[in-house]
Amino acid sequence: FYVYPASMLLSTYPALSVWQMPDSAGWLLFLGVSGLATLALLCVTKAMHCASPTLVAPFDYTRIVWTVGIGWLVWGEFPDGLTATGILVIVACGLYLITRPRQRQPQAEAKAGK
Repeated sequence: FYVYPASMLLSTYPALSVWQMPDSAGWLLFLGVSGLATLALLCVTKAMHCASPTLVAPFDYTRIVWTVGIGWLVWGEFPDGLTATGILVIVACGLYLITRPRQRQPQAEAKAGK
C-alpha cells in the first residue's frame, strides 16, 4: 500500500515540471493502464491468499523479464551490470525458494504461532 503514495509524492514535482494535458487518446491509455494495473494487483493479492507466497512470488518475478524485454524493444535500453546483478540475485532467491524442501508444521503449532 505504501509504495503507491510514496511514488506519487516522489514523482509529483518532476511530473509537474514537464506536465502536458493529455488528449482524449492519452486519457484512454491512462485509464486502460491504471485499470489493468489494478486488476493485476488484485490477481497477485488473490494468488498470495490462495497459495503460499513462496510459491507465488517467483511467478511475479517474470515481470522482470517483461520489463527488460519491453525496455529493449521500445526504447532500446538494456540493463547495465549493476542492474543485471540485482536481477540475478532476485532470480536466484526465487529459485531457492521454489526448490528448497518445505517443512510443514502441525496445525496446532501453526495456529499458536510456534
